Amino acid sequence: MDPRGTCVLLVPAMLLAWCQPLSAHARTQPEGEVSPSAEPAHEDDPALDEAQRLFSEGALMFETADYAGAIERWTAAYGLVPSVPEYSVIKAKLIANLSAAHERAYAVDERVEHLNQAKILLESYRASIDTIYTEEEADERDRELAWVVERLTKIDAELQAVAEREAAARQTDPEPRSESESSRAPGRGLVIGGGVLTGLGVAGLGVMAGGMVLGSQNNDVTDLPTNDLDARGARFAQGRLGNALAIAGGVGGGLLLAAGVGLLVVGLNKNRAAATPGVALVPSFDRTQAGLALVGRF
Repeated sequence: MDPRGTCVLLVPAMLLAWCQPLSAHARTQPEGEVSPSAEPAHEDDPALDEAQRLFSEGALMFETADYAGAIERWTAAYGLVPSVPEYSVIKAKLIANLSAAHERAYAVDERVEHLNQAKILLESYRASIDTIYTEEEADERDRELAWVVERLTKIDAELQAVAEREAAARQTDPEPRSESESSRAPGRGLVIGGGVLTGLGVAGLGVMAGGMVLGSQNNDVTDLPTNDLDARGARFAQGRLGNALAIAGGVGGGLLLAAGVGLLVVGLNKNRAAATPGVALVPSFDRTQAGLALVGRF
């Protein structure tokens, strides 16, 4: 947005400020033609003297592109000017100058809040224009209104452009997922479940192997005396226990192992499909061996 037109009201406000604001006619007198009766009414008012000093400092800062400083000084000056009809012109012009400073500040740092504040201030100034110009000043009032409308139109256009740029940026650069979401593989739950079931299945096969050993060791009673029925019965009981463990471990372990491997395969396939290119270490099984394999995805 071109801010060159935003200083239009600075000079009029400087000419008007701190003069006796008794009538609109006095405001339109050429510089240097001050009525003798227009002696400053704030001569003994320290608050107005401080406001004048702040205004002058803000004007210098505005001219030297220190817009933040100008905004600060003029805001402070505005608060010191009495809110009475005699000073309504000065307060209105300060509002207009603050709007200009915010527009210039946006041109420097591109902070959108400056545009929003400039718009609010200009709308406030527009609402007061009819009260600070007389009927004899209709032409000047109309020029002022046209200037304000032009500034508001440019501010609205810039705000719309900012909104469109932000919307386009959101579409082309979506918000990144959080670290926990981006690192969570889609098949993670299946892999965990498959790993647990596979572990239980291997444990079941271990029970089967132990049961088979126990059964084979206790099914033979030829080394025991034929008349030692208690010893023979105890050995047969151990053998039956071993056989039961072998059957239970084989059936349960086999089922758990099969289910676990199935879940692992499905989960790893899902992870592989969603993974970015790279190398991963995955389980590898075939009819003769089991182990780990390095798998690359490009």
